[in-house]
This record gives sequence, C-alpha cells and structure tokens, in this order.
Amino acid sequence: MNETIKADLIRIWAKVLEIINTPDPNDIFELRDISNFTIHNASIYQDKDSTSAAILVYALSKLADRKISFGKEFTRPITRFTDLLKKDDLIGYRKRVIALFKHVESIDARLRYYIDEVVRLAQIKKGSKLYDHGISLAQSSEVLGISQWDLMDYIGATTVGEPDSRENVGARLRFTRDLFGISGRGARR
Repeated sequence: MNETIKADLIRIWAKVLEIINTPDPNDIFELRDISNFTIHNASIYQDKDSTSAAILVYALSKLADRKISFGKEFTRPITRFTDLLKKDDLIGYRKRVIALFKHVESIDARLRYYIDEVVRLAQIKKGSKLYDHGISLAQSSEVLGISQWDLMDYIGATTVGEPDSRENVGARLRFTRDLFGISGRGARR
C-alpha cells in the first residue's frame, strides 16, 4: 500500500472514531465531510482500500442520519483498523473492513446503493479534474461514463475551471496579447 494512502486512512479512521465517540450529536455531521474527503482520495488513487473506506464512511454517515447509535460493535473494529494499518497488516485490515461491511449491511440493507453512490461521486470528481485540465465537458463525461448533467452540476458548484482571482487582470491581458502578438491597441506587431 502506498504510504500516502496508508497515512490518510489512519487519519480518516482516527477522526471517524473520535466523531462516533463524541457525546455531541451535532458532531456526527462531520462524517459527511470525511466521506467527501475520502471519496476525493478514492477518485485520485483509485485503489480498493481508499474506495472501501469511502464507502464505509459514507454508510456510517447515512446510519448517523437515521440516528443509529455507534456502540462497541463499531468502535472496536475502527480502533483495530488503525492498529493494523500502523503494523502494515493489510490482510488483517482488509478482513476487518469486510467484517464491518457485513455488520453495516445487517443494519442497513441499502449498503449496495451507498456503494453505487460513492463510485458515481468519485467518477464525477475525476471528470471535473479532466475538465479542469482542458478536456471538454462532453469528452470528460464520455470517458468516465457519467452524464454531462451530473458533471455540470458538480462543476457549477465548485470553482473548477475558474481563473485564479488573485492574479492581476492586467497581467492576464498582457500575457494574452503577447501570446497572440497583439499590441496594447489591438494592432498586430
């Protein structure tokens, strides 16, 4: 496993554990933020460990929405996740992840829908990165097999494709004129 992925997973699971152990029920909404971060990682790294973590955190956020309490049946395996990752016991980690998936599925039969949703969100985020790098919206959506509407909704809600507002407008204008060989008055040099 890539060291960056491992470090992210350790941080993710430590934060999830902190949130589900909190007495403040409002903190549980932070699971959505972690889920979004984890989905972003899954879209970048496209490895099964980031993807499974994204799905599990998303499923936990859905359970929290339904006011399901998180007891030892959740805290023990998540604590074990970080221990196993720190020891580089990937086989043990993955077995525990599968076991927690089964437990979540026994509580919420909609787990399959959560898997589909996380994969779809990861594809949309990946499509926005393609678009950000100059690939057309149509091509980006076609390459990833997602709808242009979903991609447009995501891009419209983010700052993808927008120029850096900190950059001086005059500097951008000078760059464009130099690029096309146009003088300040619009005549060719």
